[in-house]
Amino acid sequence: MSVVTILGAGVMGSSMCMPLVDAEHKVRLVGTHLDRHIIDSIGGNGLHPKLNVTMPATVTTFHHDDFAAALSDDTDLILLGVSSAGVPWAIDMLAKAMGKPTPLVMITKGMKPEATSMRVLPDIVAEDLKSRLGFEIEVAAIGGPCIAGELAGRRHTGTVVVSHDAGLAEKISALLAGPYYMPRPSTDMVGVEVCAAFKN
Repeated sequence: MSVVTILGAGVMGSSMCMPLVDAEHKVRLVGTHLDRHIIDSIGGNGLHPKLNVTMPATVTTFHHDDFAAALSDDTDLILLGVSSAGVPWAIDMLAKAMGKPTPLVMITKGMKPEATSMRVLPDIVAEDLKSRLGFEIEVAAIGGPCIAGELAGRRHTGTVVVSHDAGLAEKISALLAGPYYMPRPSTDMVGVEVCAAFKN
């Protein structure tokens, strides 16, 4: 059993709780500053108001101001489920809370335009965190097609876990895999991220 902390309680971040819990991992779901009503609802009657599903009772919920407590030293993997516009905010939160190099997987999709090129978000997050923390964070990503409502309903879903490090992609794929969630490892970061952006 691993401990997985998810930052972002929107539909996709919350949907990822299902395969993780069903694979017998310990899951902590942390809402952003925009997710307070979602976390309050799950903490009250278990219902996720946007997904309209009852979340597993074993998922522990936190508000964003308790992120450091949720992360703690026993987290084995961080899932980042904020919107692309929320990535700078998430980097700030991670830089304040991370005390050790815990691998991070981005559910977030999008590209960052620069003067003459586009950059994939996992590379930007890894670079920014290293400059702020002083140590390197392994950052991977998940590409679909994956519909949050279908995953929350535990329907069969195929995804790709991509990392520059083949071993990390394989390790995360094995950790996430379950009876209906079937990730495949890849090292084609640009290819997977571009396809995910076009799919969206």
